[in-house]
Amino acid sequence: MQNKNEEVAFFTPLADEDYAPLSDDLHDFVISIIGPHVRGKILEAGCGTGVLGRKLSTADITGVDICPSMIRTASLRSKHKYIVGDLEDKNLFPAGSFDTIICPWVLHHFPDIDTVAQNLKTWCKPGGHIILVEPNGDCLVNRLSKLVRDVMLLTGKSIASYGTSNETDHKCSVYLSHFSDCDAICIERYGSDMHEAKSRDRLVQAKQMLYGAAKWLPQKFGEPGLIIIFRNG
Repeated sequence: MQNKNEEVAFFTPLADEDYAPLSDDLHDFVISIIGPHVRGKILEAGCGTGVLGRKLSTADITGVDICPSMIRTASLRSKHKYIVGDLEDKNLFPAGSFDTIICPWVLHHFPDIDTVAQNLKTWCKPGGHIILVEPNGDCLVNRLSKLVRDVMLLTGKSIASYGTSNETDHKCSVYLSHFSDCDAICIERYGSDMHEAKSRDRLVQAKQMLYGAAKWLPQKFGEPGLIIIFRNG
């Protein structure tokens, strides 16, 4: 079960920074992959400050996020519609409300994605697209990073600078299983030769250096980012 208070507490102070998890180059790369599949009425599920939505050349976007501060910042920076809401609340939107649902760097904040996956499929029209952009849980660097965070928690150290205890980098097979009634029309792994948003934190810098080294591994284990595009059943 997701600790929602922890999520809100972590992201609230980041809202004023127009927080984005990735660099501009990585955002542009993601949009180059998902752009051709974005159409009609769009839901940005877990929109944060709305950075990704602002980069899309479309006007019909609704953004939802659990953190009120993120929604306030998004509303100030864009004319898109933004609301505070929980992706595990099935009553958040009527069935078939959207042609495209983009879930950007969000599902790894749910230890169990079953409820959210079911909701996304319900809110998306049949034949519409559900786009997941997530850390690649098969990536060895991501798995090592999660192990370090777990050890820090066990020893009583704070991981507040690195994320929340909810974070779980799911493997590609987990997403394919939860969306098995949809058609996976694109699976893209990326990122070993790119960089996350710059950080002064030494642990984050070390992780970024390991990403560069991991590019020599097979793609499944070396690429830290994962994009999956489903056609809703």
